[in-house]
Order: sequence, then C-alpha cells, then structure tokens
Amino acid sequence: MTAEVAILTRSAVALAADSAVTVGKDRVWKNTNKLFSVSAYNDIAIMIYGTGDFCGISWEVVIKQFRSQIGRRVFKSVEEAAQSFEEFLSKFETPSSQIENLNLYSVFLDSITDCCTYLEQDGALRRRRLYSRRLDELITSAEEMPIVFDHVSREQFSRKFSKVIKRFLDTETKIHVTKSIHSRMITLCYERARRQYSSMFQTGVVLAGYGESEVLPSLQHWTIDGKFDGKARAWLKAEYDLNTNTSSAFVIPFAQSDIAFFIFGRDAAGLPRIY
Repeated sequence: MTAEVAILTRSAVALAADSAVTVGKDRVWKNTNKLFSVSAYNDIAIMIYGTGDFCGISWEVVIKQFRSQIGRRVFKSVEEAAQSFEEFLSKFETPSSQIENLNLYSVFLDSITDCCTYLEQDGALRRRRLYSRRLDELITSAEEMPIVFDHVSREQFSRKFSKVIKRFLDTETKIHVTKSIHSRMITLCYERARRQYSSMFQTGVVLAGYGESEVLPSLQHWTIDGKFDGKARAWLKAEYDLNTNTSSAFVIPFAQSDIAFFIFGRDAAGLPRIY
C-alpha cells in the first residue's frame, strides 16, 4: 500500500513517497519511482499514487513526454503547472480507444453491481423491482456529485455506449433487463462518468513547489481517472498555498494516510503535528 506525505513550511517544501507498488494481488515491485521533477527549469515536483499508468502508458513515460513538451517553459505558479499538465493529458495519444475506455467500463460495471444488493431475494419480479428502486436511488445520488464534463450530452453518450452497457447488464445481473432499466442504467453511467466519480483506474497526482511568482510553496492535489470523450477525466481535490494562507505549515498525507499520522501524530484538536 502506498504511503506518501508532503510538508510545506515557510522556508521549504518536502515530498516523500515509498517505492513499492503491488501488481495484481501478491506481486510487489520495490523500485518504482513515484516522485518526479517537472523540469530542470521549475522548482516543482510531481508525485503519484494509485494506478501506475495513464490509459495503459506508464506515468514515468507520460511525465517524460510532458517535460519534453514544455521545454524551457517556466510556470508562474504550481496551479499553472497543474493546469498545463491536465491539458497535456487531454491531448496525449493513447494506444487504443479500448484501453482509453477501460476507466469508463469500470464505472459501468460499478454502476451495475451497485444495484445488485437485493438480487438474492426470491421472485423474479421482486428482484427486478428492488433493482429498479436501487437504480433510482443511485441516479439521485450521482446527480449530487460535482460535474467535470458538460460537453457531452446524454444522447451522445447513449449512442456510443448503450450496447456496451446492455451487454454488461445481461452478463452481470440475474434479472430481465427491461427497456426502462436499460435506459436508466445509461443515465446512471452517464452521470457518474461526467462527474467526480472515481474508477479503479484513478491516480492521485500531487504537484508541489514554487512557481516563478510564488514566494512561499503551494500544492495542488488532483485525481486523474483516464479519459472521457478524448479529454482527461481530472479534477482538483484540494489545494494548499502558504502565499494566501495564514498557516505556518502544512503536513499532508496521501494514499495510506494513517501511516503519516502515526509518524507525525496529532495535537489535541486532532490536527497533524510534527514531533
């Protein structure tokens, strides 16, 4: 399990990450690089956790390509660097559309199986009604999530993924899939795909350091989850900026955060404390 931490003070910024990554269920690689420099011309670093690739391409390769693309460009702020990285990922060419859509297929399967809680109930009609009720609840819940994409309509989404969703429904459920269930499942998949709903292919991306115009360090914490309609499925989770904050320091854990809190401890108010 990955454990990472960032420490921002008024005199420095430090990032630390373990070097182990689990592949499958049991295999562990102990020499994985999770911490990279943006470029030799910027005092900004990128740290990753979670999935080790972006649409089938290793993050190390992706970040090297980003370095090559920005060349000698100097970012005025960490925020500007993060936005540039997101734009780069949207334009980044992936090996195939099938690999690019793996994150979306994961969202579809999650949506279908999340409705399967009551499928052990007796009676086909009862199971279908319970599945349908749960589906409506999940649609309502999904519609409360922040929107990431608004350039794809439900109709466009349905034309592209309706058959895939129907095939998954037929494979993963034990109910008769009516037109109504199929249509509402498309709606659930659409809402989750265009909002801040993470798939099993998500990667946490942290950019931290000093932009050219920043006197004190700042940090941007993003979720990158593959692509959706050719654009990076990405959103900002949190940001920390000592240039605009009265705090004297931040200690920010990522991934397995209990490890960092065990090392640093907490004060009486429950906030991280350095010993």
